[in-house]
Amino acid sequence: EIVIPEWTYQTFLAMLEFLYTGSVYDMRPDVALELMGLADHSALDGLKALCESTLVHNVDVENVCTLYSTAHRCQAHDLKKYCLDFIFKHFETVTTTKGFDALGAEPALLLEVTRESISRS
Repeated sequence: EIVIPEWTYQTFLAMLEFLYTGSVYDMRPDVALELMGLADHSALDGLKALCESTLVHNVDVENVCTLYSTAHRCQAHDLKKYCLDFIFKHFETVTTTKGFDALGAEPALLLEVTRESISRS
């Protein structure tokens, strides 16, 4: 038995599916979120871009901060920029979410949001 503690079995299978077929049949946002981390870790830029595209099309008020944080960790620049723009378009609503509160654990991201807020005002 091989244990890969960072990723789920489903995510690892999705990566293998991509390696063999060039696509992922069941690319739901929750799968794409975890798969993007695995793609980044494995230097699979095509898979990472596919995940990023899926996630950009599924950003909402509740998940934007989680996606912003993940995009930062995975160096998914397009997703990160999209999330930051989304945060400011829906600022009053986003700041009331648990996801925004969770950004407190990542001071560098809060600083980016603050700097961007100052530059936009």
